[in-house]
Amino acid sequence: MGRTAIASNKRKAQLLAIMHAHRERATSVSEFNRKAIAQEAGVTPQYLSMLIGPEYRAAAEGLTGKRRSSDTSLRRALEENTRLRRDLENARQQLEDLTRNSIDEALRLIDKLDEDNRLLRGRVRILEQRLRQREIAMPASGPGQARRRPSIGLVPDK
Repeated sequence: MGRTAIASNKRKAQLLAIMHAHRERATSVSEFNRKAIAQEAGVTPQYLSMLIGPEYRAAAEGLTGKRRSSDTSLRRALEENTRLRRDLENARQQLEDLTRNSIDEALRLIDKLDEDNRLLRGRVRILEQRLRQREIAMPASGPGQARRRPSIGLVPDK
């Protein structure tokens, strides 16, 4: 451990000792506050919270009295923030899954259409070959007697 880590651990132990002394004397929440502990230790309340915040909250749990509304409001806001972050992560995961599924489906459709296209090109080639064979099979003087087209009943015969 480095020099600063040892100093930080010592400071934390000092703060915990001061906090426990305050806790033993306190009978309500109003008598047990961060500001008084920080003032006695010669640090800021923010520094105190950074080093021993969870321990302070655990020690304050058993005390009676009204909690500061800013603490409870802040705690609720933080819990809401955590819940919203979880919801956001879930929504991102769902979006990622939907995107992946959509891409997979699009690739399957492309493969199917590509196969259909290959089949249709093959049929067109066969039909073009048959058409060329028919043109070659016709006599050079003309088609001779043209066959009458069968009537399908949609257009009247002339």
